Amino acid sequence: MYSLMENQPYARTMQLQAIREIEKSAPAWLVHVNSPYSWLVQQDSDRTLLAWYPRYLEEHYRPAGLVEILTFDSTAYTWSDTVSIRAARTTNLLMVYRRKPPA
Repeated sequence: MYSLMENQPYARTMQLQAIREIEKSAPAWLVHVNSPYSWLVQQDSDRTLLAWYPRYLEEHYRPAGLVEILTFDSTAYTWSDTVSIRAARTTNLLMVYRRKPPA
């Protein structure tokens, strides 16, 4: 994700392409990594993808698990369809989502 967040002329184009690929492939699972070292978002980063994904997740996915990176050698796993990122004890985490069944 580094390239998508860099202040470079193709960042927006790359983000739009990633969005199209995700929507087209409709993956069964999505993993959101919430870590400053994963995305490296800068003040001048294009945020097209970051603005798109919350609504997309809400419409097409449901929570499946939360992985909290508590310390260097301590990680907590919670597997549940009711888990929430708001209940996390840390901001360094992975949120796992499963695609909702067709309506």
